[in-house]
Amino acid sequence: MALWRVLLAARFIRVLAGARGVGPGVFVMVVSLALVGAALALLPTDVFAIMGGVRLSPQASALQVPALLAAGCVVYTGWLWALAALLVLARREPAWAPPALAPRGRVGPGLYALAGGVVAVFVGVLPVTQPEQRRRTEVERAFAEGRLEEAIAALSRHGPGDYPPHWEPPGWAGADLVDAVDAATRDGVAGWVRARYLARLRAHRFAFAPGWRGDLLTGPALERLAGVLERLPEGRDLARALCADLDHARADAIPGDRPALARLRALAAPPEAPPRDPR
Repeated sequence: MALWRVLLAARFIRVLAGARGVGPGVFVMVVSLALVGAALALLPTDVFAIMGGVRLSPQASALQVPALLAAGCVVYTGWLWALAALLVLARREPAWAPPALAPRGRVGPGLYALAGGVVAVFVGVLPVTQPEQRRRTEVERAFAEGRLEEAIAALSRHGPGDYPPHWEPPGWAGADLVDAVDAATRDGVAGWVRARYLARLRAHRFAFAPGWRGDLLTGPALERLAGVLERLPEGRDLARALCADLDHARADAIPGDRPALARLRALAAPPEAPPRDPR
């Protein structure tokens, strides 16, 4: 909500309705706060995840503080602006009314041609503008539709600088992260894509039993994780990073998950030393 937009809208009301004083600005603030509240309701900001200490993606983290500040502004100041608007309505003198308009003259065909030409030019250049955003949309749509191989291939065709700044590809938690790592560690994938997802997997905190802190991973997703780590050269180091959580979750794990947990523990175990030569 930029200040210049508030001032411009207030000036528009003054001219259109013949208003005076701070009344137009008050009404603009009421409408603006209402729109901000509606926009915040559509943002994917999970207050319970924030309070629970769940690790958020960089995009969610970047939205977290501004969204909470904006929500606080709406909650704590909205009723003050609404009360001020009621006072303005009760005490406005003279009554607001639009000024008398002069008879409208005939609009020539040249003006219509100019407006149509401007619209045609901008519509024509629209498909080639903002290539970073179009690449981001392509990847996110493929992830949302379950086409992971196509999404990873699209990422590999470009470098990290070809996407919007501070943007990270999808696949942050649970089975989505496991499947994304599986697709990103296949042959032909760009090195930066592989490194990005392996670092994300290493930093993620899984929970392998109900009630444990972290992102609960059970069932087929846990089996896929074991298979991915067994296939990767880095799998042993990644399994060791999970070893402490695996040991604690052993007793509380779902019975059907214990074979996959055993595979992970075996992978995390230090390799046996070769037998020493008795000579």
